Order: sequence, then structure tokens, then C-alpha cells
Amino acid sequence: LAQSAEPGQALVLPLDVTHQEQLDSAYRSILEAWGGLDLMLFVSGVYTPLRADNFEFEIAQKTIDANLLGPMRAVSIVMPDMLKAHAGHIAIVGSVAGYSGLPKALAYGPSKAGIINFCETLYYDLLPQGVSVHMISPGFVATEATAQNDFEMPALITADEAAQEIIAGLQAGEFDIHFPKRFSGFLKFLRILPYPLYFWIIRRFVKIYDPGLLVLILADFLLQVIHYSNRFCLGSSNGWGCNVATLHHNCWHTINGISISHLSCGTSF
Repeated sequence: LAQSAEPGQALVLPLDVTHQEQLDSAYRSILEAWGGLDLMLFVSGVYTPLRADNFEFEIAQKTIDANLLGPMRAVSIVMPDMLKAHAGHIAIVGSVAGYSGLPKALAYGPSKAGIINFCETLYYDLLPQGVSVHMISPGFVATEATAQNDFEMPALITADEAAQEIIAGLQAGEFDIHFPKRFSGFLKFLRILPYPLYFWIIRRFVKIYDPGLLVLILADFLLQVIHYSNRFCLGSSNGWGCNVATLHHNCWHTINGISISHLSCGTSF
């Protein structure tokens, strides 16, 4: 990076984000070289695929330490000066894996879910102080980390494409920078679904079938549809009560539409 930049335009300081003293030292070096910091873009993170049958607490602890506590350490260092200046930008790279529980992300997912909550709270606190916060949630990006995955990664993009998305979002002043939209938008939609339907779609999506559990999920979901339909229709004085069966049909048709349009076509959303 230093060799490709113009003289004086890059300062490379290797460090470990799990060590507070190394972050402190790096920030002091930046202040000495440039006099201040306008934007902190935190990208560092680790990923180890974990499921319940191979869960290791030590790996989970290291993941949380780097992916969640690492950004918190960095923010704690740069934020006081930004608050004094009433200016600056804090941008943190999370992941769409933080939206909701996904297979093989038993430690990575919670660390990124924490980032979402952290950024949301930072935004609320810092916006009145003139400090901007940017939450960056990429989908699958071709890196050494994602190369560990042994499953098909929908809407996989290159690191250069991800960088361009981040730059565009920062220039536009967006808080919620997520990409690629055809994938991240789909996962955002899944967040609002009832759990039985959500788990059913995820199991179909990653192709891990358990017929017995699938029957229970579908039965549970159907009961919820009936429950909410009755709550919506009963007691009405405008004739809606007689349309419960129609509403059931429309709900089920919509669900089938989602499963057909998003699941049967594989990675085309």
C-alpha cells in the first residue's frame, strides 16, 4: 500500500486490534504525521466456520475479541478528539451475517450482530455532536476468509467491488451501507419474517434438510398464519370476518411466491 501511494499519502502501521496499546501507539503516530484523523474505517476481522457439532469456546472468544471488541477499542481511542472537534467519521465493517442467525456462523454471526447494535447506538449518540457513523454490511466477498466456505456463496463479489461500494456509501453520507443489494436486501427481508418461515427458508437456501423438523416448522407457521388472520378479521363490523379463508389463501400464495422466486432460482435474486 505504501509503495503504490504518492509520497506522504500513506502511513502503514501494522498492529493487532486485540491489543489496546498497539492501537494507542498507532493513533499517536497518525496524529504526529497528519495532525488528526477525519475518518476511521475499521475493516479488520476474523472468521472461522463454526457449527454446534464443532463449537470451540476459544475460537469464539478470539472472534468476539477481534470482531466486536476490536472496533470498540478503536472507537474509544478516536472518539474523544472527534467529539471535541464536533467533526469526523466512524465507519465499521460488519456483515450481513449479523442480520440474523445463519449456518456456520456460530461465533462470527453474533460478533457482527453486536456491530450492528453498536453502530446504531453510536449513530444515535454522535449525530447531534457532528460525528457521522457508517455501518457497513457486505455480503460474500472473495477473500482468504470466505475461501474457507465449502458451500455456494450467492452474489459473491470481489474485494475491489466491495471497496467501490464502501466509497460510494461514504461519499453519499449513508449510515446503512449494505451490498450487493440483490443479496443484502433479501436478507433484510428475512429479518421481518416469523421464525418458522425464516428457518424454513434458510434450511432450503443452504440445502440442509431435516424432513421431520421441516414438517414441524411448516405446521407451526400455518398455525401462526391462522392466529394472526383471526386477530385481524374477528370482531370487524365491515364484513372482513367472512374473508378469513381468503386471507389464508392470499398469505399462503404470497409465501409460495417468495419461496419460488427466491429459492428455486438458486443465486438469482
